[in-house]
Amino acid sequence: MKYFFTTVWAIICVVVLFYGHSYWSQRTAVKAETDQQINYSVTPETAKTNEPNVDEILAKAQNWPEPARQQFQQSVQQNKPFKILFVGSTALGTKDQGMLKDVVQQLTESYGKDHIEISVHTYDVTSKEFLGNNDQQEIAAEKAQLIVFEPFLLNDNGKVAIGDSLNNLTKVIEEEKAATPETTFVLQPSYPLFGAKFYPGQVAKLKQYADQNKLAYLDHWTAWPDSANAKLKDYLLPDQSGPSEKGIQVWSQYLINYLIHK
Repeated sequence: MKYFFTTVWAIICVVVLFYGHSYWSQRTAVKAETDQQINYSVTPETAKTNEPNVDEILAKAQNWPEPARQQFQQSVQQNKPFKILFVGSTALGTKDQGMLKDVVQQLTESYGKDHIEISVHTYDVTSKEFLGNNDQQEIAAEKAQLIVFEPFLLNDNGKVAIGDSLNNLTKVIEEEKAATPETTFVLQPSYPLFGAKFYPGQVAKLKQYADQNKLAYLDHWTAWPDSANAKLKDYLLPDQSGPSEKGIQVWSQYLINYLIHK
């Protein structure tokens, strides 16, 4: 009888173990399948949250002139790139070096390559030579929606009277508007000079011109030391032929702060 009960008990244990193992295997399989379904259902939602937020992108353009902001909004909603064109003297640099290098990089990173397209055109000429060479036609051919223009005022210094410089600027704007009426202009001066006598007054006239014609004006000189301050020398190359690395940083950061609202 003792051996009989031992045998029965052993059979019961085997049966319990068998059913326990089967039950656990089924639960594990169901859990794995459920996890797989959950992961699948979450993936699209995760991808959705990674999409660029249109409102956040548009908020970065708060400082832009209103017509440019409206066009930019339309471009984003239509999935078309908004074209920004930088024009001026060689003091601006290029996409790969000089003052505009950091500006272009920051704009691209902030707005994305799908939302903006950036071009740079620089010329070692006076405003009179710019028009005489018909370089304005090259600008018009870009059909840019926003043009940040440094109108060769420093190159004109001592060669072209300020009245003529501003008349030349008007001609450039009028020809651009004739080709692309929706283009918005933003004006800026070139870098300041230490000890200059007439140049600061010419730049003041440019700012006044912008106010009178209701054009945005980037007064980046406010971020530099005054023209009479010897500290300005640290921001310029020894011969004042261009900004030093310190000057490049000040100028580019001013543009970045304007073009990318934070």
